[in-house]
Amino acid sequence: MLGPKRALTTVFAVVVPLALLALWGAMLEAKGPYWLGGNLDPDYAYLLNGLNILKGFTPGHVDHPGTPVQVLVAIVVKATHALAGAGPLVDDVIRRPELYLRVSCWVMLVLFATALVAAGLAAAQTTGSVLATLAMQLLPGLSSVIAVHILCVKPEPLLAALATALAALVMRRLDPRRAPRPLFDAAGFGIIVGLAVASKITAVPLVLLPLLLLRNNADRARFLSSAAITTALATIPAWPALSIFRGLMRQIVTHSGTYGKGPPSVFDPAEYAHGLASLAAETGPIMIPLAVTAGVVASALSFRIWRQDEAAEEDLHVRNTLLATIVTQLAAFLFVARHWGAHYLIPALALSGLTAALAIHAVLRWVGATQAGRRIVAGVIGAALSIAVYREGRDIAAHRDWLLSLRERQLAIVTRLQRDFHGARVVQYYRSSSPASALNFGNGYANHRWAAWICALFPAELFYNRWDGRLEVCRDSGGKETSVYNVDRIPMNLEAWCLPESGGTITTVLQGSPLQGLPSTLDHITRLRDQLQLIYDSGVEALYGVRCR
Repeated sequence: MLGPKRALTTVFAVVVPLALLALWGAMLEAKGPYWLGGNLDPDYAYLLNGLNILKGFTPGHVDHPGTPVQVLVAIVVKATHALAGAGPLVDDVIRRPELYLRVSCWVMLVLFATALVAAGLAAAQTTGSVLATLAMQLLPGLSSVIAVHILCVKPEPLLAALATALAALVMRRLDPRRAPRPLFDAAGFGIIVGLAVASKITAVPLVLLPLLLLRNNADRARFLSSAAITTALATIPAWPALSIFRGLMRQIVTHSGTYGKGPPSVFDPAEYAHGLASLAAETGPIMIPLAVTAGVVASALSFRIWRQDEAAEEDLHVRNTLLATIVTQLAAFLFVARHWGAHYLIPALALSGLTAALAIHAVLRWVGATQAGRRIVAGVIGAALSIAVYREGRDIAAHRDWLLSLRERQLAIVTRLQRDFHGARVVQYYRSSSPASALNFGNGYANHRWAAWICALFPAELFYNRWDGRLEVCRDSGGKETSVYNVDRIPMNLEAWCLPESGGTITTVLQGSPLQGLPSTLDHITRLRDQLQLIYDSGVEALYGVRCR
């Protein structure tokens, strides 16, 4: 039977994730529909590749490789259609993609919240500390970096859930009342890490944590085998296209720049230093002080163990687990700096709760002998945790305001287009806020498998491919069942649309991301800029007119 303190701690472990789920829901509402230009990438690509898998086709988007997310989306699409479908499955997904994206996102948010419940219960049962339990849940759940990226249908929300589940299993292993289960632990670690790596290659540093914690080489071999088998099985649908993934990884490793688009270079010291500094700026206010504090605690614990004639086994386990977690997070930081982005650190950031909970548990065990000292230390820890929660909460609130502003600016583009250019020819390209453009974007990453269905719904839409300078135009090729590829790609000739009788009015409008953000090395973009007149720029999306004289 649970005592009053452990019962209260258990209640916190369940209530906190529910509150976080409500917070994420409010942010999701502020974000607006997925077809907005700032929201569609990569969500629509994952939706239509999930549809690929559901219908037995190879996914076209294997960059991460991301297959577990696509499989999860396929399952969600199938279940949602069974419960609330309207017509044939493919038709319904193309006609109501927002429904399926929204449900997919909520499923991943619930998975993350469930993992936080498991992590909180593990901390409550192992430590009996309310502070350790709160830290275990609030640091990952309120991380401003994690909160931004879990609102999307992409690997990050699943990675947050998997890394948190890994933290929960690590914490459970520390419970002295739990019987050793080396086979279960090795297999569990392998399944979690294998799914994470299959979801996104940036999760590779998580491999270190079980390797450092498992006690013998036989268990480590079992873990590695389990992880390898899980990764292989989780990517089965993408096997025919994994050469694309290998090619991208080779490009990133052997070249500098974003996605390896820079000059050949295995290691550029200046670029790497910039990556380290950028990561520190984006994640440092919480992650770096936490790592330093945890390192001090681990060192103090090591000194205490050294001074004891016979060290307590629990102290050894806590010290070793804390060090292993710090090393794993540091390795992730160094790994991601080579091709940096704060969201690539989400697997490591999700372990921050474990780092903090272990440090708190170690300190409270150390001062547990004196009640007065324990109260003082608990007060200091509570104050530090409150400051961290305040900082992250403030950043999340600011981001929600930014999302609301971004949504309104993008909807203003749509309103202005409908009001001022009704009847004009509209050419859409990347980041254009339009349901048709969002579907076309996703379809481009799904081997153009669903072009016939999209063209049937939007037969007159025009899409400009900013990378090759061609126009994608739907053509009638006999209907959905007789053709898959029914999009013609032709050079875009703006002069042909300038009719003499236009009288200087704008008859053609381009809608998408500001062209000045595109590389000038693309000759067709340079020529395009010379032919266009900026009508409106919201900062994330612009309207350009082709003025005919």
